[in-house]
Amino acid sequence: MRWLLPALLAVAACAPDDPLPSPPTSSTLPSFERTLAEQAVPTPTTVPPSSTTSTTTSTTTTTTTTVPAPSVFRDAVEQWRPQVTMAVTHFGGDQDDVHRFLRIMQCESGGDPDAKNPNSSASGLMQHLTRYWPDRSERAGRAGADVFDPDANIWVSAWLALAAPEGGWQHWVCR
Repeated sequence: MRWLLPALLAVAACAPDDPLPSPPTSSTLPSFERTLAEQAVPTPTTVPPSSTTSTTTSTTTTTTTTVPAPSVFRDAVEQWRPQVTMAVTHFGGDQDDVHRFLRIMQCESGGDPDAKNPNSSASGLMQHLTRYWPDRSERAGRAGADVFDPDANIWVSAWLALAAPEGGWQHWVCR
């Protein structure tokens, strides 16, 4: 949506005490974007009371239609979103952790499962150092997996960030 970038730039330019700029109203959005914005607004509906009851009550339900968010990362990274979501949620993470994971992946390997740092042994989607990989993969339940196996690399990375005793996001330079 065309208003998003200027709004984000306006937010970035705000001092900590400045109020955030208001998003555009539906009257200022182009028709397609106005339609999407209106679809995401809860729509109250009234359900008539049951004919078998003697009370005169009605029930109001709210239905919300959610429009899927556009891809945030390059296609090479977005292709791993289902595996990342499964691994992250398995280890207790949420959608913020999925986003953070994909952001790190984009920075570390650009989504290339065969990525290899020419200056170190960092390898795979999340750029694990090969000296740590055997122990980490075993402890994460993927013993014997290759660091270049994208599913194993994602699983071990999610375990390391969210479940390992020494875990956390600090293992990656990109955060």
